[in-house]
Amino acid sequence: ALSFARLFPGGAAAVVEVEQLIRDGKLTAAVRACAQGVSDVLGGLELEERSDSARAALVGMDGREYLRLLRLSRLPEGMASESDALFGLHVLITAKLRSEGI
Repeated sequence: ALSFARLFPGGAAAVVEVEQLIRDGKLTAAVRACAQGVSDVLGGLELEERSDSARAALVGMDGREYLRLLRLSRLPEGMASESDALFGLHVLITAKLRSEGI
């Protein structure tokens, strides 16, 4: 099966989880998993800056996209759309790609 996990050999558990949640139609859970995955990526960076939003800016992520993902992750269960989940996956993959470049 096609998967973005192939971009990250040995470190794509969050991507695999999100892709499976999307396939299963668990879209709100997928968005929340994306937000948690991005937080984990940003938290794992060896930067002195403590806040995830500042870390996101330092690695070159779009702050508006990050804030949108955070807002979407707070939607009530069953309210996220497929588009929301795919957007979350985009932000997660962006975070992983940008953090690898450091």
